[in-house]
Amino acid sequence: MNSFRFTVSLRFFSKNVDPQEICDQLRMKPKWMHKIGDQRTSAKGLPIAGHYDLSYCTFPLVRQGAEELSEMSEQYFAETLSSAASGVTVRSSRASLSHGTTNQS
Repeated sequence: MNSFRFTVSLRFFSKNVDPQEICDQLRMKPKWMHKIGDQRTSAKGLPIAGHYDLSYCTFPLVRQGAEELSEMSEQYFAETLSSAASGVTVRSSRASLSHGTTNQS
């Protein structure tokens, strides 16, 4: 087992798809979500200059016990996304799986 910690998020960016549609299809609550054209906001929800040029939503994926990254992603994508994806049509997409690592002392 590796001696590092990680977090994983599933992130969607689109100019065409309403992020609420993604949330509904995945049956998940996003950590962050905004629609193209919405007023930009700070992390505290206060308005800031400008408007979003893309729709966006992100979902934190929760690690079960001491799963390795490969085990976690395999299980998540096999079980959760396969059942939710049956009604999803992808028109254009940009997918991003990002993870950060922190060495443990």
